[in-house]
Amino acid sequence: MTKLTFLITALLLFLHPVPDNKWKLEKDKNNIKVYSHIPEGSELKEIRMVSKANADLSHAVSVLMDVEGYSKWIYNCRSAKIVKHVKEREIIYYSVTAAPWPLIDRDLVVHNKIYQNPKTKAVFSQSMATTDVLAPVPGKIRITDLYGLWKFTPLGNGEIEIEYYIRVDPAGILPPWVVNMFISTGPYQSMLKFKEQLKKEEHQVKLDFIEE
Repeated sequence: MTKLTFLITALLLFLHPVPDNKWKLEKDKNNIKVYSHIPEGSELKEIRMVSKANADLSHAVSVLMDVEGYSKWIYNCRSAKIVKHVKEREIIYYSVTAAPWPLIDRDLVVHNKIYQNPKTKAVFSQSMATTDVLAPVPGKIRITDLYGLWKFTPLGNGEIEIEYYIRVDPAGILPPWVVNMFISTGPYQSMLKFKEQLKKEEHQVKLDFIEE
């Protein structure tokens, strides 16, 4: 996947977003707003979340770069590890997500890239499922349709706005109406714990490639 592909997808999302009146507010709690939307041609909800935190951009990026630490805050994440360093700030990682009994655990291979807009200072972390890196793992259902995007915007006075968008098909035999009932739970819980991670000492860093 090229840098151009990443940039085009992000630009389409943030320059031509779903109109606000198309997003349904599902939850507004703990300074986290969770919105959902079912796009044309799909039966599955897309999720968008908005929050704020007292943190530097570097703190947020540090949390996302700690792939092996994903199990500490990503909902039901059993494990995660980097498979390949594509280039600076661009990786491929493998993750396993626990599924409640009697469902089968999901796994996925993700191509991730982090970049910053030099004018606005907004930082993006874009993730897409990829299918051409690792073979299927016995005993797991591979997720092949996922797109996620974090956006961190500096607000001044030590505060950032956090936006997260995710579109995912969990695969398997679950009907869309069942998936839609619970699809916002994981992102909300993950956002809660992400904001806790921002306060951890190991993430109180200044990254030389991030301009605050």
